[in-house]
Amino acid sequence: MINDHQVFKDLTLKFEQEFHDDMRRLDVLPPSTLTRVSEFIDETGAYIARLEQNGFAYRSDGSIYFDTAKFDADEKHSYAKLDREAYGQRKDLEEGEGGAVSRSNC
Repeated sequence: MINDHQVFKDLTLKFEQEFHDDMRRLDVLPPSTLTRVSEFIDETGAYIARLEQNGFAYRSDGSIYFDTAKFDADEKHSYAKLDREAYGQRKDLEEGEGGAVSRSNC
């Protein structure tokens, strides 16, 4: 059992630095803000719990999924992938999600 979790932080920082080095070599500008999900574990867990409580997320085979169809059917919400113009473009949404949207409705 690993008691010192610094080993995980060191490993992720190593690969993060390699990524930034690669981006720099490709002339990609560095991000103005860097957010690490590992720094927001509690907030992420609370958000997922809230999605589940509201019926917009569900568990299956050890994973948690966001139910886009149920979210979209709620009159207070709409689901558009990446941009507002995508709203209602079911065919494009299914293609972008690899068909997962249509399979989830079976």
